[in-house]
Amino acid sequence: MKVEKYFDMKATGFILTVIAALFFPGTAMAYVGPGAGLTLIGSLIGLVIAILTALGIILYWPVRTLIRRIRGKRASTATMESDNVQETSPESDTKNK
Repeated sequence: MKVEKYFDMKATGFILTVIAALFFPGTAMAYVGPGAGLTLIGSLIGLVIAILTALGIILYWPVRTLIRRIRGKRASTATMESDNVQETSPESDTKNK
């Protein structure tokens, strides 16, 4: 029992310290130069574009499949047609004559 109370008090003290640090900050006296600021902004823009592109591709996939089914063009049909194509080579021409 005594050990559990000790850990609860320790966790509560830690949480209160974090809350106090977040709500009552002191003056930072910090400087972010133009190079570091532009690098941060560029990185954030790149990250946002990458996430939006990934979500767009994931959301477009079922739409593309639906459009292909409506049009009647499936990938399996295209591969079956390519299998039925006969090859014409000089060797096969001499055998037929």
